[in-house]
Amino acid sequence: MKILNLTQHKATPEQITAGVIEPAEEDKQMIQKLLTFKDLPTPEEIYEKVKPLYAFSKREVVEEQLPDGSVRKTQVFKHLGFVEV
Repeated sequence: MKILNLTQHKATPEQITAGVIEPAEEDKQMIQKLLTFKDLPTPEEIYEKVKPLYAFSKREVVEEQLPDGSVRKTQVFKHLGFVEV
């Protein structure tokens, strides 16, 4: 299955491995313009323009010990799959 990334964010490596395709930059700008709504869209308006899927991610805390002995904690989003609407 191939999934076109229609979000404002770049696809993660995990999403690309799962079949997400990142459009060319000028295409992405046009897609974003077409999918930006001034008012709350109805479900019908969404389905007319695109078949939506939601990316499901899990936050994981990663700890990194720094040279001075302190620890840096960062949150990493791990892509786990897609949910069809």
